[in-house]
Amino acid sequence: MHPIETPGGDREESLSGLLERIVGDDACEHLTLADLSDGLGERSFGFVLLLVALPAWIPVLPPPVRSVLGLPLGIVAVQMLLVRPGLSLPGWLGRLSIKRDRARRIVERARPWLQRTERLTRPRLERFAAERFQRRLGAFVLLNACLVAVPLPMTTSGPALATAVLAIGLIERDGGFVLAGLVLGLLAIAASVTFWLLVWFGVAWTLEATA
Repeated sequence: MHPIETPGGDREESLSGLLERIVGDDACEHLTLADLSDGLGERSFGFVLLLVALPAWIPVLPPPVRSVLGLPLGIVAVQMLLVRPGLSLPGWLGRLSIKRDRARRIVERARPWLQRTERLTRPRLERFAAERFQRRLGAFVLLNACLVAVPLPMTTSGPALATAVLAIGLIERDGGFVLAGLVLGLLAIAASVTFWLLVWFGVAWTLEATA
């Protein structure tokens, strides 16, 4: 696990440790998405992107459900384009809540996966995960959000996976993961365009052959 070092030399908590501390606060019975976002601070962009991109990537979800997830991805992307210091959620989205004891169980189950991910990541190539690069990443995430929102084959899983990888890079300030997400996204876009061009030309050729 690689705790993140701030410019001042202080060590930030790992994501798994930070989540455990947030859900462990007994001030309220319910944990809202706004509480979680506020507790994560500037890392909330990456966390919410990951939270939304993973279910959009899972192939077992029906296409209409996965397409709806393009909306929250787009909301985060627009705020990245505006270079906001932290994520500000719309009221209806921020009020979504979960019982705190259930949130603790989810974090407990996710902890081994989070810790394995943290062992693979470390602060590197940080300029690609820094705020000055945020607007460009926001444009990329917005493009992915538009693709996720289109309920067609080859337009959801690839962009969602690319966004999830990029989100991990933002959370851990790992520019290597951010670049990997960008490359995966470009490959996914190329694959989608190629697929639909082949479909278009295939349909056009069939119609011409049967005319």
